[in-house]
Amino acid sequence: MDPERTDKLILAIEEFRGVYPLIPGQALQLILEVARKPGMTQRELEDRVRVSRATVSSTVAKLSDVGDASGPGLELISKRRAPLDQRASMLTITPLGRYVIRRALAHLAG
Repeated sequence: MDPERTDKLILAIEEFRGVYPLIPGQALQLILEVARKPGMTQRELEDRVRVSRATVSSTVAKLSDVGDASGPGLELISKRRAPLDQRASMLTITPLGRYVIRRALAHLAG
């Protein structure tokens, strides 16, 4: 294992946590998957991360600009109805989400 690369990865995770201290690791994966493929549906995200529909749904709500019953979301992901299938939700990264991701990835490049 390369300690320098491990340190950079830890710094990148800490950058996310610097903005959102209680963000779970699984949420980081969801954000990065949406950043990798903007416009993916929530169903595609479920297939990609291989976790339950309920877990993805609740995590997306907490990360989104919509929020959930516990309060407002973190505004890192935007969740909108897909134009061709109103039953599907399309996910994209918000400007705040892109900013946080860029800051975190800068640690990996440096």
